[in-house]
Amino acid sequence: MDLYIVNYRHANSAALKSITQLPKDEAFALAKRLHVESPCRAHKRFGASFAWYYEHRLRTEQWLHEQFIALGGQPQTNHPFYFVLQGCDSLHDNFDRGETLRIALHEIDPRHVSFTFGDSCKFMDSPQRQRPFLMDELLAHIASHGNAETFLRNLQPYDFIEAQLWIEPGLTHNLLGGNHAARNPKQNPGRIHIRPGMLTQARSTSNDLKTRTIAQFIFGIT
Repeated sequence: MDLYIVNYRHANSAALKSITQLPKDEAFALAKRLHVESPCRAHKRFGASFAWYYEHRLRTEQWLHEQFIALGGQPQTNHPFYFVLQGCDSLHDNFDRGETLRIALHEIDPRHVSFTFGDSCKFMDSPQRQRPFLMDELLAHIASHGNAETFLRNLQPYDFIEAQLWIEPGLTHNLLGGNHAARNPKQNPGRIHIRPGMLTQARSTSNDLKTRTIAQFIFGIT
């Protein structure tokens, strides 16, 4: 089975954007706009309880960041982008079956991704919270269950494996760095080793599936 991670967002939201990367006043303004203009189950967090959610998420991301570095990870940002291993229909529903971004796991530099059992924000203050882990540990979990499908069926009380992608999409020269950077990561230690074309964005419609390249969603081309 091919392994991949999937990011979900509302159709009206920008791709590869994190509200916690914004200054606080801009984050609150954006949350208000998203709550009004792009209502969906996932955007309820941007309503009356956003002040609590914002601080809780910042604290969660600080913990994730510290844990990731302690494990030997090399984050390019303090605020990751959130994905889920092999996708999750209920999360897609939360965004009104909006847009998805899918990345093959073998295309990701292991130094730039971490994983948690379940939603890291949800379990942050729970006794069921487990520490983040790296790609090699994920592959070991999968191997011990025989395959990814069996592993994901036996996650209770967790609904999915969350992936935190620690890249900075604004560094477009890194994301679009060409095949040389991908083939020779030791010669380009400052680059994010993601090959051009590895990312596609899928828009769910009733009749078709549209894909866009990384350049298109980085630069906002529709």
